[in-house]
Amino acid sequence: MNKFSRGSEWRKWDLHAHTAIDRDWEEKVTTSGIDAKRDFAKKYIDFAVEQRLSAIAITDHNFCNNIDECLIPYIQEEAKNKNIVIFPGFEITTTDGSGIHLLVIFPENTDLTSIYEIVKQCFPVGTKLIGSTIPGSAKSISEIKEIINQACLSSLFIFAHADSSNGVFNFKTINGQRRIQEWQNEQVQITQISKPLNDQTWGDFYKSVFNKTNSDYARNMSYIMASDCRRITKEGISDRNCLGEKFTWIKADLTFEGLKQIIREPNERIFIGEEPPKLNDIKLNKTKYINELEVYSGDSPEKWFESKIKLNPELISIIGNKGSGKSALADIIGLLGNSYNIEHFSFLNSKKFYKIIPGRSHKAKLYWKNQFSEEQKALVEEFSLTSQTQKDQIERVRYVPQNYFEQICNLTDEQDGFKKEIEKVIFNHLKIEECLGTENFKDLIKIKKDSIKKEISRLKSELDEVIDNYVNHETTLATSNINFHKSKLEEFIRQNQDIEAEIIALLEPSKPSSVIDNTILVDIEKVIKVKEFIVVQLKDELNVITQHEHICNNVLSRLETFEAQCESFKIDLDNDLKVIQINFTDIAKFDINKSPIECKKQIFIQNKDLKLNEIDKIEKEIEVLKNNKKIEEEKLSGEYKLYQEYLNKKTELEKRKQEILGNQQSPFEIKDTYFYYEHLCSKDYICAITKQKLDLYNKIKDYSGQIFDKLIEIKDVYQSLSNDVENYIKEFKEIPEANIDISFNTDIKINQDDFENKIMSYIAKRGNFYGEKKEQTFKTLFYDTSLDSKGTLLKMCDSFIQEITDKNEQTIANSLKISGLENWKALYKYIFSLDYLDVGYDLEFNHKTISLLSPGERGLLLLIFFLLADKSTVPLILDQPEENLDNQTIHNVLVPMIKNAKKKRQVIIVTHNPNLAVVCDSEQIIYSEFSSTDFPKIKYIVGSIENPVINEKLVNILEGTMPAFRARDNTYFKF
Repeated sequence: MNKFSRGSEWRKWDLHAHTAIDRDWEEKVTTSGIDAKRDFAKKYIDFAVEQRLSAIAITDHNFCNNIDECLIPYIQEEAKNKNIVIFPGFEITTTDGSGIHLLVIFPENTDLTSIYEIVKQCFPVGTKLIGSTIPGSAKSISEIKEIINQACLSSLFIFAHADSSNGVFNFKTINGQRRIQEWQNEQVQITQISKPLNDQTWGDFYKSVFNKTNSDYARNMSYIMASDCRRITKEGISDRNCLGEKFTWIKADLTFEGLKQIIREPNERIFIGEEPPKLNDIKLNKTKYINELEVYSGDSPEKWFESKIKLNPELISIIGNKGSGKSALADIIGLLGNSYNIEHFSFLNSKKFYKIIPGRSHKAKLYWKNQFSEEQKALVEEFSLTSQTQKDQIERVRYVPQNYFEQICNLTDEQDGFKKEIEKVIFNHLKIEECLGTENFKDLIKIKKDSIKKEISRLKSELDEVIDNYVNHETTLATSNINFHKSKLEEFIRQNQDIEAEIIALLEPSKPSSVIDNTILVDIEKVIKVKEFIVVQLKDELNVITQHEHICNNVLSRLETFEAQCESFKIDLDNDLKVIQINFTDIAKFDINKSPIECKKQIFIQNKDLKLNEIDKIEKEIEVLKNNKKIEEEKLSGEYKLYQEYLNKKTELEKRKQEILGNQQSPFEIKDTYFYYEHLCSKDYICAITKQKLDLYNKIKDYSGQIFDKLIEIKDVYQSLSNDVENYIKEFKEIPEANIDISFNTDIKINQDDFENKIMSYIAKRGNFYGEKKEQTFKTLFYDTSLDSKGTLLKMCDSFIQEITDKNEQTIANSLKISGLENWKALYKYIFSLDYLDVGYDLEFNHKTISLLSPGERGLLLLIFFLLADKSTVPLILDQPEENLDNQTIHNVLVPMIKNAKKKRQVIIVTHNPNLAVVCDSEQIIYSEFSSTDFPKIKYIVGSIENPVINEKLVNILEGTMPAFRARDNTYFKF
């Protein structure tokens, strides 16, 4: 039972070998006497060891003349000491055609006398079976099989050297319809050929047979190579092969039952070539393959474990009834392999194992392929089953417990855990240089996005200023505002007309005959006018100085922002530049001298203070003059006083008129005047503002387009990753029956979760944004838009603005829920800054995005990535991967994926379904059983599928489904 406990392993088999009793044996050997036979057997097996053979089928022509001459017993006895199995058999020429050579092989423990009696029945009585010529049998292939069946012996038939003399494909042997009939003979399921199937020198006929494109010859067949040896030395006297010179790698127990597996799984069990790729992979990656597990209960009074399990490097299936300890074994390997999923272990947790018994006394060791010697094993660390995994150490196994699998596939997970698992696989497929020194997918995306996002932030800041200006223009051009301006203009016209009427109605009294006494007033008036003119000039100068000071402040503020940006840019680049040994100052220098601006600003401040003082001084002087004027006016009497009152009244009316009219040359200098509103209502002004508004709107769209371009750059970051993903997605298409369609799509789309609420927080619920119309409006304007270009994005923004613009008012003001410029500007900024756009990727599985997948579909997709796409080569442990999958999916998808995965890494599956272990052709089966009374409580029986004990365990677990088990492979036990 324990001889092949590691399960099916790759070994060299030579299934067509001869010995010295064969007529065509080239080396002169004496085999008379027992000592001579033993001596030959020793040389034979020593050479087999040299050739690294593990199994030999001895097929001398017609077996032997006399059972006492047969060398097989001696060779078998010698082979036992060297762990080589010898299958007895014979080569026979059948009556088919001119005589097809057929190899007949029997189980290793077959009674040789029985074989001898079978051979004699194939020839007329008294025929010398081996002599100067080798007689052909009078029996056909089918008749020989019938003789063997009557003797109740198991056997395998092989077409010998099919492509050479006496082979089934040699036209001199057999041809035409008869060859087709013999080739299709189901008694023969193995064919010996002279070179590998993929050898390019095969002719078209052979290729059509091997590829099953020739309908006449299409059939399932296992192909092998063998030596057909006539010597056991490498230097021969002819072109005959020596023992083991040609051979076949077979993955199976060294038993007849193991050999039969090459009929059931020829592609999986047979390799013709120098060495199977798997063996080479193991040699190059010994730290990635578990060699042995040891688990024991130490000094614990309850012996739960006492097992040493040698593990197969390919597919291991852990089976057993519920509660038998299957997951316990997976958890132990996960613990010793430092799995980060320890909190999801189903056995090693506080609710199960730790609750029942103290786990401290229970220990385990895990040995890897590079730790095979006793000295290396002695250095392996012992772990208590209560140990914790170390997050600061690498995971040496990839373990997916059932609890974890269910959690990340559950819809309530909000995709975070699920996407992280997918992203791990994507990240592992990147080349080292593409990872930019990061350790995970999220950090890689962040580092690639950061510089782009800073540029987006700058663009948004500049966009905000343009929008502020645009809204001011839009406000100015609003129909209600223009109408208001016109009404104000009309009001000022009326006021001006009233003043002019007042001036006209003002009666001018007769001038006094003498104004000598009034010269003082005249002089005061002249001085007041001069000083008032000076104040106006000083205020104009003050206004210019203030504007210049504001410009200085603005420039200084922008320079400070630029300095901060430069420093941030320098910090961002420094780490990368240090890696390539470049100083930042070697590639960029920013020399900002703010002194000239600050000096100018101080001059403007000083000049402003001087002007203010001067204005204040003159205005006080004017006030004094006006008081003096009043005093002088009070001294007047008679016609002088009357005339002066007239002059004062006229001056006051003219001043009021000037206040109404404002400044015609600079209408915006004095707001709320006739010339101010006249200018606002002028056609030239409205045309100019309209043009400026259009220019600003185009500028807004330009900034929005630039932001979109940056989003495209972020999309390109994902796209570069998608190109790598596409390469391994192609592997899925290698399993056509699986019906797997996986696509990795990068896109820019609206984040619908908050978008609609955000829009509706700005605009009023009316029109197309009210009731049932709202859903269709959002769908038409936004959700149906494919944001594949800047043009479609800007068209979408335009369409929305037009939809909410009041056609009479020509603004969006009336569509706002809350009036005011700030709300007005905020809506524009939200729409054109594109904050509602998400840039990312969607993984589609069978044309459904992962967000729409059911838990079962998520589980299947995750299995696909673990088994087919995961580039990691550490052992993969899956607990119940078939859970929640229907039988068709298991057969069409899961099985071929597991078979594919085991070629690249060690795979361990825990399963309640032994059928899965069988159809996946597990190299090793670990049967788990639990006993509450015996010790150890958990026992593990280990072996291959072909092992009789394991085979029985498989059937016992299947219970009532034995017919289904048989139906899968009705030739499993007997051929």
